[in-house]
Amino acid sequence: MFSAIEKYSMLCLIIFSFSIININGQANLSGKFDKYKKKLLGISVTIYEFSRKEEGKKRIKAKYFAHNANSRFNSWRDGKNVLLACSGAFSESWQIDSPPHGLCVDNGDVVNRNLVIGKDEHGNSLDGLVIVFEGGKGAGGIVIKDIEHGVISTPARSYDIKDSNSDKVAFTAWAESNNATVFQLPLMYSKEYGKNYGELNHGSKKERRYLAICEGNDGIIYHLIIDVAKSVYMNEFAKKIKEFLSKEFSEVYGLLVLDTGGKNILYEYFNGYGARIANTEISEATNLLVYYYE
Repeated sequence: MFSAIEKYSMLCLIIFSFSIININGQANLSGKFDKYKKKLLGISVTIYEFSRKEEGKKRIKAKYFAHNANSRFNSWRDGKNVLLACSGAFSESWQIDSPPHGLCVDNGDVVNRNLVIGKDEHGNSLDGLVIVFEGGKGAGGIVIKDIEHGVISTPARSYDIKDSNSDKVAFTAWAESNNATVFQLPLMYSKEYGKNYGELNHGSKKERRYLAICEGNDGIIYHLIIDVAKSVYMNEFAKKIKEFLSKEFSEVYGLLVLDTGGKNILYEYFNGYGARIANTEISEATNLLVYYYE
């Protein structure tokens, strides 16, 4: 017979072991997903790394909700293996029904037709155009385009959305008719045109979150969410992140800034339920970027 203390110790060990298996089993996904810490500029940051490698027709995918974000996310996530959800684009206002700032199409539904070129009224540039693939072989993938340079190419044709209003209208119509998902973010770096940091100490210091698309030495595409829970300069820290990524990956395709202002949302879903990491409740979300395995 076991003593009360021995029984209690065994119970604690069972609970602890189950927790470790449960967390790591979902978090690692056989090496497809990893969460780790890294010190940059003397600050500890959390990095969520998602491999896009396909195995058995399953892979980690990105999904974007541009309106009615929380209710649509909750309806959609039923039965899905969700890993992470965070605020995506900057919002026009703090109101929960506010559209994302800049051009935005959500799975063919045009949410905002206003393409932001150059500096907006707050002095920010939204020159990164993010295209999330909703279906087909590339479902859940992300392509980043620099609006300030060149044109946006689609299977239909190419569009000069910066300098041609008719092309902007035509591109929006293409996204609408092809159920595309498109939104704008500040672009810090792109493979095609290099660094886009500007003045390193521009703006104010605040918590930051970045989205990076990279290619590993294994030829696999990786998406990374880099969460900086301390107040830093956006451009200065982006430069340091780019230096880190260039050492870890064979190619950096793009580095963008996610919203951490009035809607600073970050949730982990390692145990089947959401654990809030950042300040804002997900119920307050105006838009969400989600990663899941399917």
